[in-house]
Amino acid sequence: MEEIKPMEKPKTEETERKPIFGNTFIWDEQSSLQLYRGISGVRRTLLLVLCAVFIAVMLFRFVNLILRSAQTGESILCEPFFWLGTAAVALYCALIVLVLSLPKRNVKRDMKRIRESYGTDRMEIHTLFFDDELVLHNLASKGEQRFAYSVFTKMTETQDLFLLWTQQKQVVTVQKSGLDGTDAAGFRTFMDEKCPNAKRKWRKA
Repeated sequence: MEEIKPMEKPKTEETERKPIFGNTFIWDEQSSLQLYRGISGVRRTLLLVLCAVFIAVMLFRFVNLILRSAQTGESILCEPFFWLGTAAVALYCALIVLVLSLPKRNVKRDMKRIRESYGTDRMEIHTLFFDDELVLHNLASKGEQRFAYSVFTKMTETQDLFLLWTQQKQVVTVQKSGLDGTDAAGFRTFMDEKCPNAKRKWRKA
């Protein structure tokens, strides 16, 4: 009599996709400050350079006024340029202070919102990188966002973060110390392949 073999269970396909690698970003005061400094870094530097040039021109003009005043005996306070130049220099100095303090003010605003919304001083965001998209999971709000790699137009990095800019000026933040399954060099290579047309400014190793 032929032996009856037990029926084999049908093989099922894996339904859950596995990411290529992941990242955990801790949104706290320190990382938020670095994020805002990274976002405004180029504009801030450009503004400071323009301010420095302007103030140098003003100082040169003031020196000329003082020298001319010493020769003619006229008071420098009678010169209209003296008051206009003084007001302009004061305005530029105030603008510099405003720009330099903007990241810290943004951080304080964000921390207040996080405490008010979630009752904590930090948020944890998990990002999963798949072959065709990346998916963000905000563990505090339970929200999810998906981005195709084609939407990223600019990629930069700070000392501890990667910043990925979308067409609509949204910023996806990746924490270097939170990479799981790759490292900083591997992340750069991966994003270079997925976003070949995006502008990039990676830090030198």
